[in-house]
Amino acid sequence: MALNAPPDDCGVLGSAPAITTPHEMYRCTLAVRTSPWYFSSDGGGRFDLKSPQGTCYFASDFVGAAREVLGPDYRAGGVVARSILEARSSWRMTVKEESLAELADLLNDRCDALGLTNEVFTTRRYELCQAWASCFVQAGWDGLRVRLRHLLSQGRWGIAMFGPEGPQPDDARYTAEKLPIGDDEIALFKEETGIRVEPVPVEVSSLGLLS
Repeated sequence: MALNAPPDDCGVLGSAPAITTPHEMYRCTLAVRTSPWYFSSDGGGRFDLKSPQGTCYFASDFVGAAREVLGPDYRAGGVVARSILEARSSWRMTVKEESLAELADLLNDRCDALGLTNEVFTTRRYELCQAWASCFVQAGWDGLRVRLRHLLSQGRWGIAMFGPEGPQPDDARYTAEKLPIGDDEIALFKEETGIRVEPVPVEVSSLGLLS
């Protein structure tokens, strides 16, 4: 069944199955960033909210976060320049027990009763997914548990957190640890994703394929 528009009465989404934020969640940013918090409102993210709100995307582990930030140009069996990963940092967010946020769990089968289908994770009609996200905000949710775009394991998932748009300072409810992406992280990424991480070959970099 195709994904329909959200209900006219967003309040009914208050009955969605709930899950609290995991005690750890991860996000990869350029290493120059001083905070992991950036809430997108430009419509480029599947669950972006409209200004003045936005959505900040996390993953349940480092590999998921790193794979998401690379985007669709890389896939298992392909090559990514090591410098692309090394130019980024991994943020490990530890959630304080008293600050656990309530997420609508879109991976729960009972969301079927709300009119949601798996198409919410696959459709190119981002405006439809964003309408659902807006409706969940109106129903009082702090964010959503969602599927990752590029990794299919059910052991990994994404978190779409809602907040004021744009870059934000560190949130006192979370402990943010900025970690370099070094040899151990790159080895784990290669093993888990099947993407080779190599120095940029001159003949390839000159074509701009790994930029």
